[in-house]
Amino acid sequence: MTQDAGLRRAQGLDPASGDSYDEASLTGAGLDPGLRGWLTCTGLLTERLSSLPGVRLRRLAESDVTLTDVERRLMQTADQSGRLREISLQAGEIRYVYGTSLIPASLLRAYPWLRDLGEQPLGATLTARLEVARSEFRFRRVDPLGPLAERAAESNSCADDDRSNLWARRSTFRLPGGHILVTEVFLPALTPWPIS
Repeated sequence: MTQDAGLRRAQGLDPASGDSYDEASLTGAGLDPGLRGWLTCTGLLTERLSSLPGVRLRRLAESDVTLTDVERRLMQTADQSGRLREISLQAGEIRYVYGTSLIPASLLRAYPWLRDLGEQPLGATLTARLEVARSEFRFRRVDPLGPLAERAAESNSCADDDRSNLWARRSTFRLPGGHILVTEVFLPALTPWPIS
């Protein structure tokens, strides 16, 4: 299995794992209230995090991928391929959020600038250029031993014992012509900072 296939399976995007994100899974989960606030905040996450000292978006990787049946269903597309982008929101080496966006090929053809985002935030760029709507969030606790936890915590900001309380949320951006699937993993370093 390739690294991105393992990562995508960990996100619940593999047909064998089903859709493991849930709208209500935060209820009674023993989740830190500070982290709950970040997970459920609406608006653009990059703008919210800009209130923290030194936070910037860092592009980690981008690659062309073959879409799974589950990904095609979630993005309501018949496309067979797309582009996977990985980013982090961090201050220095302290990572607060790890995110992925999956863009179907038809949207890349319609909006070629989506291939050239670099270190620009996806949400802010979309809302500045297009009419965009965001779906409801769906949540899940991240498997601390899985590839998503490993990739999200790939810095000194998250010790192995902190991985047991990693949470992710998933949503789609709907824009003219299709949907973009976004997953965000919230790391423990974010907990002491109240959402503003």
